[in-house]
Order: sequence, then structure tokens, then C-alpha cells
Amino acid sequence: MIKENKSFKRGDVVLINLGVGNNSVQGGLNRPCVIISNNLNNMHSPNYQILPITSKMSKKALPTHILVKKEMCDIKFDSVILCEQIGIISKSQVISEEPLFTLNNEILRSVEIGVMIQLGLNMVSTPKVNTNRMAFV
Repeated sequence: MIKENKSFKRGDVVLINLGVGNNSVQGGLNRPCVIISNNLNNMHSPNYQILPITSKMSKKALPTHILVKKEMCDIKFDSVILCEQIGIISKSQVISEEPLFTLNNEILRSVEIGVMIQLGLNMVSTPKVNTNRMAFV
């Protein structure tokens, strides 16, 4: 498990103990997941928002499934990021001491779009956020 003061960044892929899965909910003691919470949250919160990754390529193709090929980054197997399975985990569930790798900007943007689709957010007219109103700024 990670040290309490360790903070991973948005786009980092780490191994996480998700425990036992339930039906179609991803589980696993060493499940690779991408951290999607913002870096300010990652520094100050005891939690991360994550998306599980699977190498099971037989999954039904959904607009929330982001394909990541071995040639695109340092991933061992062609895999799918499951943007419909947004999770919140305690930092104590992270097994990795360091990121396995970090998603490049192109893949991370695809993940952002997948999450927006899952949450039903309007991708055309997203307003700029006034970060002066955010906590910890």
C-alpha cells in the first residue's frame, strides 16, 4: 500500500485492491485503474475517483469503452477503460508505489469524453470553471 503522503496524478494508471466484484461490477485485488480525479483533489483528499481497466476484449462495445492498444502506451495487453464504472476508492486501496504508466493526452481526452457520455454531460457547451470558488485554491 502507498504512503499516506503519496499523491498520484490524473491519468496515472495504478494497481488497486477493488475487493470482490459483483456481477458486472469490476473487482480484483490487483486491478489496474486510471485515476480520473483532478490533481488538486488528489493532493488533499483521502480518496481518488477511478476507472477500472480490463484486458477482456470480448466485452460489448459501448461508447463508454475506451480501447487502449499496447502500441499506444506501456500497457501489457490491449485493454479497455470502462468509463461506465466510475468508482471512488480510499488511497489506502492503492497497491502501486509508482504509476504503472500515465495515459497520454489523446487517450485521456477520450476517457474524459467517455465519462461525459456516461454522466450525460453536454460536451458542446461546457463552460469554463471559475477555480476561485473551488475548495483548496
